[in-house]
Parts: sequence; structure tokens; C-alpha cells
Amino acid sequence: EVLPVVVERLDDRVECPEGVELSCSAPGHPLGSFFEDRWPPFLGYNRVQLRGGATQVAAIGEEPFVAELNVDRGHTLVWTSDIGPHWCPSPVMEDPRFGRFWKAALEYVARS
Repeated sequence: EVLPVVVERLDDRVECPEGVELSCSAPGHPLGSFFEDRWPPFLGYNRVQLRGGATQVAAIGEEPFVAELNVDRGHTLVWTSDIGPHWCPSPVMEDPRFGRFWKAALEYVARS
């Protein structure tokens, strides 16, 4: 109930060997700026549904990629791909924004 998304009960993996691109869904959000410019393609993600009250920060098509939810006095965050070389290939992990995003995301959640 504290996740910003609803996870499907069955297999939710979406394999995209041709690559998929991200788009920014919330340009004014503190983490939205990481997705305003084009990233290298991702090779997959988990299909989820945005929970009511959550903010979709970045998307693959119309589906949530990064989302957050205010819970009590804190925030929860979801990233629907992986953080290793299966769906997140080397060009993504070597992009300077990758490490900066995770640092900013952890600080954002920890500040809550």
C-alpha cells in the first residue's frame, strides 16, 4: 500500500530488446530533471499501474518508469527497470546521470 504503483499479480516483465526510451512526466518534480534529456535505450521494465495519489516522474510510453508517493511524512519511490546490465545496459549505467539520479533519489527519500 505504500508503493506508488500497483504491481501485477502475474508476470509483469516487458522485454524490449530493440530498446525503449524514457520521457519526463513531471518536469517540476525534484527528480524530473533527470529525464528531460534523452537517455540511452533501456531493454525492459516491469509493467505496473500508477497508484492513486502517486506522481509519475518518468514514463516509458504511458507506463510508469519512475514514480513516487507521499506517505505520512515521507516518500516512497519506484524504478521499474533493473539497475544492472540485463535491462539497464552499459550505456545507461555509464551515463553520468545514472549515478547522479540514484544519489538524488536516495537523498530525496531520506530527507522525508
